[in-house]
Amino acid sequence: MISSAKNELKKPDQYAAVAKGPFEQTAADVYIDYQKQLQKNHALDFDDLIMKTIELFKVVPEVLEFYQRKFQYIHVDEYQDTNRAQYVLVNLLADRYKTSVLLGIRINRSIAGVGQT
Repeated sequence: MISSAKNELKKPDQYAAVAKGPFEQTAADVYIDYQKQLQKNHALDFDDLIMKTIELFKVVPEVLEFYQRKFQYIHVDEYQDTNRAQYVLVNLLADRYKTSVLLGIRINRSIAGVGQT
């Protein structure tokens, strides 16, 4: 649940505000405590890598501009599997040149060698 909240770019207080029922409220409490422990240990989890990057880009536009200039072309494979946070990050980076390349999979893709004897 915490990872899903981070993928939707919801901070602990935002998630807690919309938590319904005892299960989600407990998850919200754990999320709050979890983030406090990460901060205490100067640590990030995988979802924070994207979420904090987005926060940095929004707070310090010069950093975003630096990376926009650095990455003129952005290739996103398996685009259909991106979550909201990944979508926002790619769009922030691609906004300068509007040159992102988004690739999805074909519906009837087959894997070579599977089912062959």
